[in-house]
Formats: sequence, C-alpha cells, structure tokens
Amino acid sequence: MSDLSILVVTRAEPHALPFLRSMRTLAFTTGAELVVAADGLEAYAALGDEFLVRLVKSQGYIESVLDEALAACRTDYVLRLDDDEKASPAMVQWLAGGRYREHPHWSFPRAHLWRDEQTAIVTRLLWPDQQTRLSLRALSGGRAKIHEASPHGFGTIAPCALLHYKFLVKSLDERRAIVERYERIQPGAGTGPFVEFSTPEEPVVDARLVPLDELLAGLDRKAA
Repeated sequence: MSDLSILVVTRAEPHALPFLRSMRTLAFTTGAELVVAADGLEAYAALGDEFLVRLVKSQGYIESVLDEALAACRTDYVLRLDDDEKASPAMVQWLAGGRYREHPHWSFPRAHLWRDEQTAIVTRLLWPDQQTRLSLRALSGGRAKIHEASPHGFGTIAPCALLHYKFLVKSLDERRAIVERYERIQPGAGTGPFVEFSTPEEPVVDARLVPLDELLAGLDRKAA
C-alpha cells in the first residue's frame, strides 16, 4: 500500500460527484488510498453504491469531524481535499513523484476559478490563499473551529497549486447560505474578511481576473 491517503469529507451535494471521481483517478495515478467521509445519512446513502464511505456527522463545518475522518486513514501521509477542489496537473505530477516525502507538513497555494475553468480571480486574500493540506497523519488534525489553522504551523509551501471550483459550482445564493450558516455556528466566521472567500462579488475588493495558465506558470516550472 502507498504511504499516502486522499481524504475528503462531503455532504454529497449535486456538484460533488465529479470531484470525487477526480479524486479516485488521482488516487489511482499516485497509488494512494481514497478515504471518503460522508457527512450524514443522506450523503452516505447517495455515495454507498459507488464509493467505500465512512459515515460522520458534522456540526455544519468540516473541522468538527476532521479528526474522526482522519482516523479512517491508514497511511503515513494524508492529503485532504474539499469536494469542490482538484489537484492541478503540476500537483498530480508532484504527488506521483513522491516529492511530498521531502517534508512532513505542507501548504499549497489555492487558485479560485471564476466564470470558467481557464480563469482565476485574484485579490489580496484569494491568491495565493495558502492551505495547509498535506502532512504526516500525526500532524494533520487538531482543528476544531471553523477556519482554524493547523496547530503544527503553516508547513512548507509546495511548488504546485490546488484548484478551487466553488465559484463555478455554487450560486451566489448558495454561497450566501454558507456565510449565514457559519455565522450561526460561530459569529464572525462568515463575515469580515471571510466574506471574500464566499461572495467576492459583494465586498469592495481590488479583484483581477487572470488566465489560470499565466497564474500557475511560475509554480509549474518549480514543480517540474
């Protein structure tokens, strides 16, 4: 068995299935195991015919079940992806080459796609939006609050990017609902600077749209 697990916690919303299938392909390409944690009985039932899933029940945010989901991973390293994310082509190559073994704790720049799959939105917060996502299993958990950072630090910055499709697969109303849910659970977790991560069309920000290939060109050269 590989020393890498790919972990996703999902509510099995309509957009999720293509992303889970992409993760399955990524697991095959890299030799990793895929661990799918279904958040709630409806998600468990929706995915059970296609994926081997573990049932969890969150409090409305992933950090509330992250340690429980990590317990299902059997490997030394764990890469956690959201169900609206994919690894960039350079990240696939980087993972397949086993370069994650060079350090115990990694963060990745995350590109937020906008309007189409060839364009990213760039603001002060939305690029590079470093996400600590791949670590030795012992360094992967320990987060209990919404947006909580890793207690083990930021990690080494990987030379490749995550691709985030949230703005393509969720409507503005759906994203507003996320903000409202986070606010009910933890006041301040959906407003202030965090609004930009859900509804960047509403705050006044210095936003630019950049071709994705141009945005990732420097990273891709480092990952090669």
